Formats: sequence, structure tokens, C-alpha cells
Amino acid sequence: MDPPGDTDWETIHRQLLAYVTWRAGHYRWQRGGKIDLTAGETVEDIVQEVLVRTLRGTRRWDPTRGPLFPWLQDQARSIIDALARSAAHRREVRIPDSGDLDDDPFGCLAADPLEILLRKEAQRQAEIQVHVLRQMVADTPELAVVLDAILAGGECRPRYLAATLGVPPADIYNRLKRLRRCAVRLVGTYSGRKSS
Repeated sequence: MDPPGDTDWETIHRQLLAYVTWRAGHYRWQRGGKIDLTAGETVEDIVQEVLVRTLRGTRRWDPTRGPLFPWLQDQARSIIDALARSAAHRREVRIPDSGDLDDDPFGCLAADPLEILLRKEAQRQAEIQVHVLRQMVADTPELAVVLDAILAGGECRPRYLAATLGVPPADIYNRLKRLRRCAVRLVGTYSGRKSS
């Protein structure tokens, strides 16, 4: 049955939003809050979904089984529980922002410790490799300048490098080839393979 025509939807929306926020707080969401849940869903999304389903008649309220608002709460709880059991929620790993760490001194928002360690190790290895690559080209100023320009701006397209360094693009193509050969040797060294 459709809800009565004199239903105060504004009040119901506000109360249902408070309920969904409270209910979502029973779970530890990978996104880290009571507002952002999982798979891009928010508490507001859940409230909207429940109300739209009710108004469209996709979910039908039976007044003989109880008042409207507790029924709406059951509908919302069903959606929240399904999200908490979803594959998206189980697979998401939240990496905290630096601002989160300031607000979370006890590490409650931290992601999977193994994931954090692997990311830190990969970053450390990349920094070491860049340092070694810089040393490899230190005696070749024309390559060192290109490498510094790439690392400073992150742009490695020849025409941008040529404009930045004030040299012809053909010269940059040549320098990039030489720089890539150094990088291939370096990667071969770190992977245990010999490179020519």
C-alpha cells in the first residue's frame, strides 16, 4: 500500500537519515567513516534509495503489519547489511590520508598493515633506484639535465622537455634513448637479470 498522502516526508527523511547514520556506525567501513560507506555509497544514498523505492511502489508497505517509519528502518537496515556483506566492501582497502592520521592517533583508520608495508617498501625501492640512476648519469650532464627535468615536472614527452630545456626535440629523443638504456641496465641489476 502507498503511504498516506499527508505523510510528513521531510521529517521522515531527517529521522531516517539519523537512523541510517547510527546503524552504519555499527560497521567498520573501509572508507573510514559513518558517512562514506562502500562502493561509492553514502548514508544519504541509502535514505534516498529507501524513500524512492517506497514512493515508486518497488517496496510496498503494509499498514496492517505496523507503522510506516519502523518499516522504513527495516528497509534501510536491509540495504546497509547487504553493503556490509558485499564483495566491494570486503575487497576495499582504505589507505589513510595524512589528515586522517592527525585525527586518528591510535591508528583505528589504518589499512591492512601488510598493504602499508608493501607500499612503503615499493616507494623506498623506487627512491633508491632514482638515486642510483642519478649517479649513473652524473658524468653525462646532458642526460642529468633531462632526468632532473622529468623528476621536477613529471613530464617526459619530448616536445615539453625540448621547450623546457631550450633544445631541439631531435636532441631530446636522442637523450631519452640513452637515458632509457641506463634505466634498463638499472632495472636488470635490481631484478637479477643481465642486460646488454
